[in-house]
Amino acid sequence: MTSFTSQPEILTDYVDKDIFYKMIENKLSSLGITEQDYPLNSIKLAQKFYSNLQIEFLDFKSINIGGILFKHPNISSMALNKSRSKKGRNFDCMHELIHFWFHPETEYLCTYLSNNDIQRKKLEWHANEGAAHALMPKNLFIRKYKEFKGEISKLSDFFFVGERAIAYRILNLGLDDKFIFLEDVNRYILKKFSLRLCPSCQNHISNINSLYCGICGQYLDTIIIKGDEPMNYYGYELDTNLKLKTCPRCLNTNIDESRDSCHICGFYLYNDCSNEFCGVTKLPGDTRHCPQCGSSTTFVQANILKNWEDSLTWELNKLKYEQNLSMPNGQIKELPNWNDFLEFLALSGLVYTYKILENSTAKICGYTLVIYTPKNIFKEHIQLNDTLNIITENYNSIYNEEFYEIEVVCTDDFYPIHEEPTTSSYDDIPF
Repeated sequence: MTSFTSQPEILTDYVDKDIFYKMIENKLSSLGITEQDYPLNSIKLAQKFYSNLQIEFLDFKSINIGGILFKHPNISSMALNKSRSKKGRNFDCMHELIHFWFHPETEYLCTYLSNNDIQRKKLEWHANEGAAHALMPKNLFIRKYKEFKGEISKLSDFFFVGERAIAYRILNLGLDDKFIFLEDVNRYILKKFSLRLCPSCQNHISNINSLYCGICGQYLDTIIIKGDEPMNYYGYELDTNLKLKTCPRCLNTNIDESRDSCHICGFYLYNDCSNEFCGVTKLPGDTRHCPQCGSSTTFVQANILKNWEDSLTWELNKLKYEQNLSMPNGQIKELPNWNDFLEFLALSGLVYTYKILENSTAKICGYTLVIYTPKNIFKEHIQLNDTLNIITENYNSIYNEEFYEIEVVCTDDFYPIHEEPTTSSYDDIPF
């Protein structure tokens, strides 16, 4: 058995909860505790790691006494109330361990009765909050809360603490009204809430009758209704009939209203469910999964929409790129007049320049004009010196914007690169 002494962080006053939680996590991590060790048995933990801490189980006269701790540089002792349940003693022992780890006093009598001593209240807050996070870590607790649909008895069994401790943890983390479990209620109740998020990808669920998230395909038995912000995912602009305005394959903008497919390259212009037995059609331009059956959509099948993880990575990579360019002055500026500028180029007889910029967008980041283009073939043409000079001279003369250089980026460059899977040869099989 290894003997550990109390760590040097000594707490005597209230501390930010997130900072305190991190201290608890660091302490458990130093003992080699991971998520795989849950439910955590605090008594066995104390017996395994602290040979200088003796633990006894005594019959206290009152069930309101949780435990007693005496700290000494050489040998410390803890007494737990035999009258309390095993789950209750699990919490009580961790409560005393928080005192043992973080507090300077040598004697602790811990009860479930109110205490008017201000200093003692601070230490007991540490002990209760610390024990709750040690035995019911925030992120794991939230996952299990959703998995068990808030059922206190199942949470109590999983974390091996009393139901009272579970109820306090639910309230403490603000979960009592953060989630709705849709198998238990009529979906019509969702109309009450302006915030309706998928718990997996944080997509806003606009249609209360959706069974699956249109972004990640998660089955929606749980909805977040409080606390988080919705995540926006890249999609395509559609007309009022939910048909693509621009063909994503050949970039044709002259879409024939009477056709379902592009008359230039034949690309199907609607985003439908790919499951022919489902029948859902004309989905929004960012929808990756059918909201009724969860199957991928035709836009995903055609590889013009990426999965939600890659799309999120794309967004973050793009934001990081823009932030790095903006460092001189912190400016990241949308250019809503960019399309007007392109029309000016066409009317000025600069048809070639207009054509290669036709499907582009632009921003000013710091002192750099960034031009985003959907195809590498256009990027190569835009980067020619003559084209860059035309853009600089004409844009500056019209809009008097200050930029010193131009960068041209293909938007696909922000997607993560996945290595192609390799097949194992006979020699690679590990017999």
